[in-house]
Amino acid sequence: MTQFSAICFALAVGFLSAQQVDTVDLTTPPVQSKESGKQALPAGCKELSPGGIFDGWVKPDDHGPRHIAVEVIETKDLHPAVGSEVEAVVQLRNDDAQPILIPWSTNPDILEGGQKPNSLQWEGATFEFTLTDRNGHRVALKSLTGWLNGSSFSPGSQLELHHGQSIAALIKFKLEELYPIEPLILKEGTWQLSAKWYQVARTWNIKNCAVWNAYFQYDDFYAQQNPPLTIHVSSPKPAEPKQAKPQ
Repeated sequence: MTQFSAICFALAVGFLSAQQVDTVDLTTPPVQSKESGKQALPAGCKELSPGGIFDGWVKPDDHGPRHIAVEVIETKDLHPAVGSEVEAVVQLRNDDAQPILIPWSTNPDILEGGQKPNSLQWEGATFEFTLTDRNGHRVALKSLTGWLNGSSFSPGSQLELHHGQSIAALIKFKLEELYPIEPLILKEGTWQLSAKWYQVARTWNIKNCAVWNAYFQYDDFYAQQNPPLTIHVSSPKPAEPKQAKPQ
């Protein structure tokens, strides 16, 4: 975290609700151990082949969505240029009567703790970002924000938020269209910046020398409110001229 980021994060966090329970920096890539991700081949397997990919959805037991609010509280720059990287503070708050459980570790090594090496279960979460102009045009932005990981097998890697409780995260994104299809929509002007919480349950296992993956989305689990923050996007900064090499 840069000095400016630390100051920005501290100031923004100071204005948040007294029920804020924790903060996290998602702008710094995690450092994995050298042994992380190295899997020994199961007995009888000379190599691993692709097995299959499954997907589905996670829903509350009572079939009622959990209400949360996700809001960009502060940005490093309210007048960023197209193509620039922007740091900001995002708040996630539980507005539901029921508690919610979210991943809360930036350490990817926790995935392997307490589990069989060939059969893993965990959850991941991050933030996604969108700009909307006055005409309703929406632009998904390229995220530079890291992931949170959580596993019931790794104590402390999950966080429970009760009604009114919140967390704050330092995040980063780039003012660049995630899906750059011509003609590009993103240009200078006034835009509404909003953040969205994205959570997914994962399983990974090896069976009969094949790797199987499953993804279970939380799209229907949450009903999100995403209050926007107004920013003023400027034109891309001109490239600095190259200096001639001395003869």
